[in-house]
Amino acid sequence: MYPHYLPEINPSFLSEYAIKNPTSTKLQQNITHKKTATKSNKIYFLILVCAWLSALNVFMAKITTNVCNKLERATN
Repeated sequence: MYPHYLPEINPSFLSEYAIKNPTSTKLQQNITHKKTATKSNKIYFLILVCAWLSALNVFMAKITTNVCNKLERATN
């Protein structure tokens, strides 16, 4: 996946780095929180779109029913 000349990162180095630099873990927590917030925003948006489509469906059904009733009355 990565070019062969890049060194592999040792996981123990990362934990030592996190212990020496506590702000890095705080930054990671911030990034994680932002990702979670973005996911929940997407879910809320999806719910909003579904509710809007449902309302549109009901509205279109009423219009269709009215048109069909008028056509039926016109033909009788």
